[in-house]
Amino acid sequence: MGVLAKTAKVDNWIERLPAGMRTAFNRSIIYRCAVHLHREQGYPAGRALATAINWCRSTLKSGDIKNWPGKQTVNPGSLAQMAAALALWESMKAYAKAHKG
Repeated sequence: MGVLAKTAKVDNWIERLPAGMRTAFNRSIIYRCAVHLHREQGYPAGRALATAINWCRSTLKSGDIKNWPGKQTVNPGSLAQMAAALALWESMKAYAKAHKG
Protein backbone atom coordinates (compact mmCIF):
# COMPACT_ATOMS: atom_id res chain seq x y z
CA MET A 1 0.00 0.00 0.00
CA GLY A 2 3.00 2.24 -0.34
CA VAL A 3 2.97 5.24 1.98
CA LEU A 4 0.13 3.93 4.11
CA ALA A 5 1.77 0.51 4.53
CA LYS A 6 4.62 1.99 6.52
CA THR A 7 2.28 2.59 9.42
CA ALA A 8 -0.17 -0.28 8.89
CA LYS A 9 0.48 -3.96 9.39
CA VAL A 10 2.94 -5.17 6.77
CA ASP A 11 1.04 -8.40 6.16
CA ASN A 12 -2.36 -6.96 5.26
CA TRP A 13 -4.71 -8.18 2.57
CA ILE A 14 -3.87 -5.34 0.18
CA GLU A 15 -0.19 -6.29 0.19
CA ARG A 16 -1.14 -9.84 -0.88
CA LEU A 17 -2.98 -8.67 -4.02
CA PRO A 18 -1.42 -9.08 -7.49
CA ALA A 19 1.06 -6.34 -8.39
CA GLY A 20 -1.11 -4.92 -11.17
CA MET A 21 -4.08 -4.50 -8.88
CA ARG A 22 -1.96 -2.82 -6.19
CA THR A 23 -0.43 -0.48 -8.77
CA ALA A 24 -3.86 0.51 -10.06
CA PHE A 25 -5.02 1.14 -6.50
CA ASN A 26 -1.95 3.28 -5.75
CA ARG A 27 -2.94 5.54 -8.66
CA SER A 28 -6.59 5.80 -7.61
CA ILE A 29 -8.29 8.85 -6.16
CA ILE A 30 -9.11 6.87 -3.00
CA TYR A 31 -5.44 6.19 -2.35
CA ARG A 32 -4.43 9.79 -3.05
CA CYS A 33 -7.11 11.06 -0.67
CA ALA A 34 -6.08 8.56 2.02
CA VAL A 35 -2.43 9.58 1.73
CA HIS A 36 -3.44 13.23 2.09
CA LEU A 37 -5.52 12.48 5.17
CA HIS A 38 -2.70 10.43 6.66
CA ARG A 39 0.14 12.87 5.96
CA GLU A 40 -1.56 16.25 6.20
CA GLN A 41 -4.34 15.61 8.71
CA GLY A 42 -2.62 12.98 10.86
CA TYR A 43 -5.27 10.28 10.46
CA PRO A 44 -4.21 6.71 11.23
CA ALA A 45 -3.81 4.67 8.03
CA GLY A 46 -6.97 2.58 8.46
CA ARG A 47 -9.15 5.55 9.30
CA ALA A 48 -7.71 7.55 6.40
CA LEU A 49 -8.57 4.77 3.97
CA ALA A 50 -12.09 4.32 5.35
CA THR A 51 -12.70 8.07 5.24
CA ALA A 52 -11.49 8.29 1.64
CA ILE A 53 -13.79 5.46 0.57
CA ASN A 54 -16.78 7.02 2.33
CA TRP A 55 -15.95 10.40 0.78
CA CYS A 56 -16.02 8.86 -2.70
CA ARG A 57 -19.28 7.05 -2.02
CA SER A 58 -21.07 10.10 -0.64
CA THR A 59 -19.80 12.40 -3.38
CA LEU A 60 -20.92 9.98 -6.09
CA LYS A 61 -24.29 9.52 -4.44
CA SER A 62 -25.09 13.21 -3.99
CA GLY A 63 -22.88 14.91 -6.59
CA ASP A 64 -21.96 17.37 -3.84
CA ILE A 65 -19.00 17.72 -1.50
CA LYS A 66 -19.92 17.70 2.18
CA ASN A 67 -18.90 20.50 4.53
CA TRP A 68 -18.63 23.10 1.80
CA PRO A 69 -21.22 25.87 1.80
CA GLY A 70 -23.84 25.73 -0.95
CA LYS A 71 -24.24 23.21 -3.73
CA GLN A 72 -20.95 22.23 -5.36
CA THR A 73 -20.66 21.09 -8.95
CA VAL A 74 -18.17 18.23 -9.05
CA ASN A 75 -16.18 17.81 -12.24
CA PRO A 76 -17.54 14.84 -14.26
CA GLY A 77 -13.99 13.59 -14.72
CA SER A 78 -13.53 13.46 -10.95
CA LEU A 79 -16.81 11.59 -10.56
CA ALA A 80 -15.63 9.08 -13.17
CA GLN A 81 -12.36 8.61 -11.26
CA MET A 82 -14.31 8.03 -8.05
CA ALA A 83 -16.57 5.47 -9.70
CA ALA A 84 -13.58 3.63 -11.17
CA ALA A 85 -11.75 3.68 -7.83
CA LEU A 86 -14.77 2.29 -5.99
CA ALA A 87 -15.18 -0.44 -8.60
CA LEU A 88 -11.50 -1.31 -8.19
CA TRP A 89 -11.88 -1.34 -4.40
CA GLU A 90 -14.82 -3.76 -4.63
CA SER A 91 -12.90 -6.02 -7.03
CA MET A 92 -9.91 -5.97 -4.65
CA LYS A 93 -12.13 -7.04 -1.76
CA ALA A 94 -13.69 -9.82 -3.85
CA TYR A 95 -10.27 -11.07 -4.99
CA ALA A 96 -8.93 -11.08 -1.42
CA LYS A 97 -11.98 -12.96 -0.17
CA ALA A 98 -11.73 -15.55 -2.95
CA HIS A 99 -7.99 -16.09 -2.40
CA LYS A 100 -7.90 -16.31 1.37
CA GLY A 101 -5.43 -18.83 2.50
